[in-house]
Amino acid sequence: MPHLHVARLTRFVHNPHASTGLWTVWLVALLCLVLTALNACRSQSEFSKAARYTSAPEAQKITVNLLRLDHQVRTRGTPLPTAAAAIGIGTIGNGVPLEIFTTKINSAVVKKLHLPGVRVRHVSKPYQRVSVVIEDLALLFPLARIREVRMISPAYGATTHITAQGGLNIEPLGGDSHAS
Repeated sequence: MPHLHVARLTRFVHNPHASTGLWTVWLVALLCLVLTALNACRSQSEFSKAARYTSAPEAQKITVNLLRLDHQVRTRGTPLPTAAAAIGIGTIGNGVPLEIFTTKINSAVVKKLHLPGVRVRHVSKPYQRVSVVIEDLALLFPLARIREVRMISPAYGATTHITAQGGLNIEPLGGDSHAS
């Protein structure tokens, strides 16, 4: 009897009309598994970038190069200007210039950013961006906790913005308003 079942299965698999549905189901299942695995890897790698340096939830708002800089300064005792220069982040005196991108910008938000040790250099209302300098990287986390802060990254000089329409806008430092 087992021989009959194997013979029927063999005929079924070799029958092009009957097996097309099985192959389709198999290919769809395989594709779903691959996509699920890729999505899990992508999510894990995004999380692990910040998790490698800190478990604080606000770290998701801080770029990885700043988290890495903070980690090097804290764990190795390297002076901030030296550690920043080693990974290509510029300094101003003993501080690091940062760009803080916000969800909205007004005087109340700028006031929240005026924490002790944070020197506001420039406010850009059109780009919802505030340029600051900090000398203590521990300030990254209190800044990131501010609800209106979207992202904190190192300042790299003139900032280039690409609009949704694909246009290019360049705003030099000091373009529209200053704060001291």
